[in-house]
Amino acid sequence: MISTELGHTPKLIPSVEEIGDIAAPIARQVGASELYLFGSMARGTAKTDSDIDFIYDVPQNASIEERARISRQLRMSLREVFNRDIDMVRKSYLTTSNTENPLAKLIRQSFIKSINQHPIYRIM
Repeated sequence: MISTELGHTPKLIPSVEEIGDIAAPIARQVGASELYLFGSMARGTAKTDSDIDFIYDVPQNASIEERARISRQLRMSLREVFNRDIDMVRKSYLTTSNTENPLAKLIRQSFIKSINQHPIYRIM
């Protein structure tokens, strides 16, 4: 689908396969250990101005600095190649229940419930 609104450059909506084919080598290159697609692109309901939502992980033995570098480079590289906003969630946010205040816990649980009700595609 192409946006034909005046003043906007036409932008194609990539398929799940296209996103995976493009994102996997980038994620490997920057050092991510896992990458998943979720959100409107995964559901097939994306619009021309939709962002792309990813869940990512880093190697277990990565230092804090290395984790930050991987996250930063992954987001910047994906934003550049797709020319879209990129939302990223670290996998540990979904799998680790830290001691958190009740509101933060409720928000995290609600987010997890929401994304689990829709397709999530493993890219790598």
